[in-house]
Amino acid sequence: MNTDDIIKHLKLQDSNLDFYKRKVERLEQQISDIKSISNLPNSVDLDLNNDQYSKQEIINAYNKMLKYEGISKDRIGGLIIDTFIKFLNNTHHSTNEK
Repeated sequence: MNTDDIIKHLKLQDSNLDFYKRKVERLEQQISDIKSISNLPNSVDLDLNNDQYSKQEIINAYNKMLKYEGISKDRIGGLIIDTFIKFLNNTHHSTNEK
């Protein structure tokens, strides 16, 4: 091997070493993030005016949203939130005992 080939080979090794150092650092950070995931806040700040809303306030806001979106309250099929509320109230047709 001549000197130029050796130099090219060493530069390639240095480049590979830098690449893998970055990979290892990234993986170590991911492992650290996974280990400390329970320390992350699990709440979302929705910037709401009140801490609590009455059922009627939620219904009014929901109906205003439907009107704004151009969706009739009486439309066939309903929305996911409608189904969710039916499950909460145990009034969904699938919860009826036969």
